[in-house]
Amino acid sequence: MRSTSFPTTRGPKRIMNKVFITQDIKSYCEEYIELEFDPDVRKYLGGLPRKSKEEMRIHINLGEYDSQGIYAIVDVSTGAFVGRCGYLDDNGEKEIYIVISKKYWGNRLAKPALQELFKIIGRKNITAIIDPENIKSIKLFRSLGFQESCCVISNCWQQKHIKFRLDD
Repeated sequence: MRSTSFPTTRGPKRIMNKVFITQDIKSYCEEYIELEFDPDVRKYLGGLPRKSKEEMRIHINLGEYDSQGIYAIVDVSTGAFVGRCGYLDDNGEKEIYIVISKKYWGNRLAKPALQELFKIIGRKNITAIIDPENIKSIKLFRSLGFQESCCVISNCWQQKHIKFRLDD
């Protein structure tokens, strides 16, 4: 059973002067939707198929994403939407994730965004589920102290994924 209680931060959070994260998804609605429907980005993501763009737009504008542990990642220098990060709380174990827009791949923005997320949720009982072909994500999470825990098989993914754990 997933918990629905999430810490909230309405204002932006600065990270190493590169990006900030915010739960203000509405301000980045169109960019968020484009990220969710980009086939190159979705390649490594599990989960159910996305709703239509219009349905997703309605849910965002109604504020249905406001308390779900979802944060927009924004470039400090340009104000551009870079991606999203967040977590799912499953009885005290927090599964974190990060999704970066294709045009920002390789810009080293994921690590500072996750470091800011840790300031909000802590670093205890944290997990991440990663596609074994997503080598850059595996390297990123290892650089943050995560260790491989087990293999995960789910109907949400086409293949096995690796579960990483951080127990600081």
